[in-house]
Amino acid sequence: MLKIKIIDKHQLTGICLLLLVATGCIKKSDSPIEKSDPLQFAEGNLKKELDKIDTLSLFRKALDRIGFTPRLESSNAFTIFAVGDKAMRAEGLDEAAIQSIRLDSLNKIISYHILPGALDNGALESLPITKFIQTLRKDTISIPFQGSKIQHTYMSVQRGDKQYVNGLAFELHPQIVASNGYIYPIGKFIRELLIDESKTLWDIIVADPELSMFKESIELLDSIKQSSAYEEREVFGFDAYPDSDAPVLQARKYDPLTDKFTESVNTSVFAPTNQAFHDAGFYSIGDVRAFAFRTSYGVKFSMSDDGTQAYISFRFSSLDTLLARNVMYNKGMDGSMRYPSRIMYGDMIKGKLNNGILNRFLKLISGGFGTYVKTPSELQFSQENGIAYIQWYPGSPKIVVPKDSDPLKPVNNYSVDNGVLYKINKLFYPFK
Repeated sequence: MLKIKIIDKHQLTGICLLLLVATGCIKKSDSPIEKSDPLQFAEGNLKKELDKIDTLSLFRKALDRIGFTPRLESSNAFTIFAVGDKAMRAEGLDEAAIQSIRLDSLNKIISYHILPGALDNGALESLPITKFIQTLRKDTISIPFQGSKIQHTYMSVQRGDKQYVNGLAFELHPQIVASNGYIYPIGKFIRELLIDESKTLWDIIVADPELSMFKESIELLDSIKQSSAYEEREVFGFDAYPDSDAPVLQARKYDPLTDKFTESVNTSVFAPTNQAFHDAGFYSIGDVRAFAFRTSYGVKFSMSDDGTQAYISFRFSSLDTLLARNVMYNKGMDGSMRYPSRIMYGDMIKGKLNNGILNRFLKLISGGFGTYVKTPSELQFSQENGIAYIQWYPGSPKIVVPKDSDPLKPVNNYSVDNGVLYKINKLFYPFK
């Protein structure tokens, strides 16, 4: 049970100000990555440093062709993932092809390998979670009934046992330091971010027959949250009711009604398969329903005798406790995603998620009051031989997070418009 004390109206403004100050005080380890300052004592700028490397001659010629070389000599800082000559030729980009290919096509290929700002090894290694960074590539996209729109492209970067770019592993190479940035030679092209923007997390859950019990359990849980048991909702003008999961899983980054993109729409789902339910003793949705209704649930509202203080007591259903940590999202009081929750596989391998922030599964209510099912411990992530594992309490069995061999053909790991989904074969149950 969660009990919330709502401060009287005169104190509410002051409390909100204090919360805003408090949210700015986060540990260094939890802070978002900052771009590194370029090393001003380096011998030369990016152009001079590139000119020294014979194995990057074709990449230099491509930079010349798209007109980017003068910017390498400017005071602007860049981070460049420079593709070696062998990989350029393997892609069909020899010297003749670089001169004959359509300029806009070449520009899209090369500009995707360039990031604004300077990111050194230290900045990459300090990442607690994958960083999604805007590249210099811009695409024109067509939006139904809205015309065309310029859209920025992004690259995901993480440094763990290897250099992960867009979820794919690259061999680590020493950085090349310039006065206005860094160069990372790479042996293959970086493919565009492997996100299927045509689908949502809910689309994946609905379409996969192995996740049918998870789907039905979410629908049952949402119906409970919207039932009459939670009717007493409004406190000082704030709605106070548990968030439903399905709308979060259905949310899209682009809202055609407002013509706005919301990059903060990110959720991570650890989706238990039907086998996971069966192994825990739930053989049908009827079994899940009986489990959900085994204890009372709802919200109770009360006021102090003088009418200046309000209390809300939440009782969550047993089903909410069962699924509390399978859907991970973490919003701030203003609705923003302070800690975006698109947890990539490389993040679980790196082992920096276990900080009480990035591995926290919040259940939200609107109006600024955050609620969640209190658990004795947060999920703990570990890895063995490049495979990720999850424990839901200290000493619990380790749950394997299967890793797809080909990200282009997802079977267990899905990256879609509004987040990522990993299929697992065990529930976070029994409770501890």
